[in-house]
Amino acid sequence: MLQAHTSDRAMIDARSRKRRGTAKPRSRVEKHRFDGRSREAVRIRQLETQYRAEIGEVAANPAVMQAIRRAAELTMFSEKQRATMIRGEPINLSDLLRLEGVAKRAIGSMRELAAQVRAEQLRQTIHLARFRFAAPVEGRNTRPDAPEAAGGRADSPPPRQMHWERPSGPARRLP
Repeated sequence: MLQAHTSDRAMIDARSRKRRGTAKPRSRVEKHRFDGRSREAVRIRQLETQYRAEIGEVAANPAVMQAIRRAAELTMFSEKQRATMIRGEPINLSDLLRLEGVAKRAIGSMRELAAQVRAEQLRQTIHLARFRFAAPVEGRNTRPDAPEAAGGRADSPPPRQMHWERPSGPARRLP
């Protein structure tokens, strides 16, 4: 019985080894890139932290977070290209300038998006404050359990009747 168990275990190990052998083992550099320990990943995180501090609490918005990530990645790539040029290695100067321009536009877009989100949050806060702290209107239901007393939205007044007047003068007939 013990022997059957050992042979079953050997067969399972052989199958699992066979499956494991199909995947290409990752190099040390690839492992660092996937878990965020590479120099590039560390620099991206540093830039993200700087941009979040610059933007403030609006950075918690998902769209702004994505813009921050994009700006940090593009900035890191342009810094890496510039460092390559400074070391004296051959690079395409046009590509470097293009990459720096894209990074600059991404940073500007990130700041603009953060300003838009901040303005939208301010508008919502003002809108809620108007209705929440509005004084009750005379002639309306002012009970404590009424919606307008609790900060809810009050019903709109009934529409005014429009009185149409006939134009003065003789009536004209249409042809």
